[in-house]
Amino acid sequence: MLIKTIQLETGDMSCFPVCTHPHASHEVTFHTMNTSALNAEELRRENGIVALQAAFSRCVDVLSASSTPKDMAVQVCTHICRCFRVSAQFETCRVAITEVPVILKDICRILYYKVCRDIVYVKWVINLVI
Repeated sequence: MLIKTIQLETGDMSCFPVCTHPHASHEVTFHTMNTSALNAEELRRENGIVALQAAFSRCVDVLSASSTPKDMAVQVCTHICRCFRVSAQFETCRVAITEVPVILKDICRILYYKVCRDIVYVKWVINLVI
């Protein structure tokens, strides 16, 4: 159900980039996975990594040098990066993440923006790629 909500929110054209409220599904996904990391495996099995990637790419596309931590896109990117970090604790999830090369490309893209540098854990990205 949570993955379906992510897909619906990602497909809602009226929310990007003008929506001022953060999409709760991404934050709930992070907290669900953070509470029990085994939920990351379920997310992978249910194609949730691909759903998160679609939302992540949409938000990365609207980031700019003037983005602030209160911007919806920054908040969604923060929660999704945290989801990827929790998922990366599992080998099968790491494989699933690296099989979608746009995820790593988008993670590298957000490093360009100062407001986003704190949300990407460089050590985590290096471990993911290795």
